[in-house]
Amino acid sequence: MDQHRHLTWLLLLISSAAVCVGKTSLPRGVDPALASQYADPFNFSCLDRSTAIGTPRVNDEYCDCLDGSDEPGTSACPNGKFYCRNRGHTPLVLNASFVDDSFCDCCDGTDEKPGMCPNTCREKGAAARQALKDLAVQYAEGARVREKYIKEAAAAKLKWGAALASLEGEIQTQTATVAELRAKKEAVEQVEREEHERAEAARKEREAKEAAEKPPEPPADAGVPEAAEPDAGSEDGAATTEQPATEAAPAVDEPIVGAEVPVPGQPSADNLEETETDEEKCAEQIAKERMAQWIHTDDTAPEADLESGGEDEDDHALGAEEEESELEELLAAEEAANEPSEPAAVPAAGAGLVGRFVGWVKSKLGKAPKVSGVADIVALDPAVAAERQRIKDAFHKANTQLTDLERKKAELASKLGHDFGPSSEFLPLLDKCFEALVDKYTYAVCPYKDAVQKEGHVSTQLGRWEGLGLQEGRARMLFTGGQGCWQGPARSLKGPVRSLKVDLVCGAAEELSKVAEPNRCEYEAQLVTPAACSAEQAEQLRQQVEAGEKELHDEL
Repeated sequence: MDQHRHLTWLLLLISSAAVCVGKTSLPRGVDPALASQYADPFNFSCLDRSTAIGTPRVNDEYCDCLDGSDEPGTSACPNGKFYCRNRGHTPLVLNASFVDDSFCDCCDGTDEKPGMCPNTCREKGAAARQALKDLAVQYAEGARVREKYIKEAAAAKLKWGAALASLEGEIQTQTATVAELRAKKEAVEQVEREEHERAEAARKEREAKEAAEKPPEPPADAGVPEAAEPDAGSEDGAATTEQPATEAAPAVDEPIVGAEVPVPGQPSADNLEETETDEEKCAEQIAKERMAQWIHTDDTAPEADLESGGEDEDDHALGAEEEESELEELLAAEEAANEPSEPAAVPAAGAGLVGRFVGWVKSKLGKAPKVSGVADIVALDPAVAAERQRIKDAFHKANTQLTDLERKKAELASKLGHDFGPSSEFLPLLDKCFEALVDKYTYAVCPYKDAVQKEGHVSTQLGRWEGLGLQEGRARMLFTGGQGCWQGPARSLKGPVRSLKVDLVCGAAEELSKVAEPNRCEYEAQLVTPAACSAEQAEQLRQQVEAGEKELHDEL
């Protein structure tokens, strides 16, 4: 009986020992997923099957396996791996060199000697789970906004297509209108050119005739008789006898042969000549001013009749005769006023000049047409001038409207030609710009346009829109052909230029972040946007949150 009792207790003790060994048999630092490889209590085969050793030689501070699998819990093997269980938080795999280095790498402290590191996995795990929950919420919200973006994009494309079709019709109509108005404008301009050419030709012809018919200017000494030159010798060869000095000047009371005797109260010959010259110039100026109002050359086209609507020719002839009579009376009055009281004393040369001038004026009056006409420069009727200007203004206005319509068409065609993503989810980013302040620079990214770097009032072009790309399954915006960069990478025949790559990351709202320059003049950034979210990503995060909650519950 006692022997049976002792045997029973021995079996229970062995069973308990076996249970205890089973719970603690996994060597330090071993990944639970590899537990079966370390289950044999007597032998251990290296994971790379390079050799086999006894189980007691595992974690003996000596590296036996080439892959370091026999020392998962020590730093003996440089390529060994240490597994942190980190219950309540996320498991972690360290390089074996971090084991027992007096620095706590695992939140549960298992990488260092017992008692050296506190277990902070519960607090860190709670914070990580909350962050994961927040991220899952953002992804879910972003996915909802993305669906909204897709609907907005579809509506925008329909609107743009309808507007483009409407613009094409308007452009066709406006093109015809502009062509019609252009023809009218060119006709008006042709008429104006012809009028100008006729007026210019008439002016030149008139000036040539006036120059040809203008009387010659009288010599300065026209009224003074020339002194007789002494003969070099008489016909009989006798020499001229010089007068004595006392006879060089005649006596005052002796008349000089050939000289005019001044009349008392009358100006001298020299003074009279100057007076007549001034008076003649005055008369000539008055006559020319009067004539300039209506005298026309023989070939001047009667354009005034066309502009005025065909006035009566007799009225014009009568007006010309009246003006001729008026001018003759004016000249006669001027001539009579300048006559001396004694006609015998008026110099013949002066009288001849006045006579010739009067004759010249009469000859001009005689050539003046007795019918209506226009002057050298066409004086348009105000109504005609206004109509011509109206035609020009109408053309310019219509042409400006056509240019504006064509510009709008080009803009719409450019928008419809952009790549907005598989479902046009990135279309709402069009015409938007996002900024980020990094150190002393402000970076501005405008999708589908350009990207710049600003410092104060100085702006540097980082690149212009090139298109969308993919990087590890993530959408990426590419900006190339930026401003030249000293010692930067060559991207064109013109020399080194700047460029920017913007990775699109899921988020509830747009935000530009993580701007950097990993290589000289090659920039990178992240743009958080709901357009980069997806329902699949949101679902994956939700499942991760649930798995974490379940694992924590099981451990507790």
